[in-house]
Amino acid sequence: KTRLVRARMDQAARLVRVSSTMHRTFGLAQWQQLRDVLLLWRANVQGAHEAMANVAAA
Repeated sequence: KTRLVRARMDQAARLVRVSSTMHRTFGLAQWQQLRDVLLLWRANVQGAHEAMANVAAA
């Protein structure tokens, strides 16, 4: 964990509130790593959303 961003996610309101950030210079490798992390996070959020929809439909 790099603690470069502090944020809270409000799923009900569909918001992400960023409370602080830290400036850092990224090279190509860091941008690619960030992309991979965000794609994985996105897939996990989609999976959680689908699971919650299935529970709500049951």
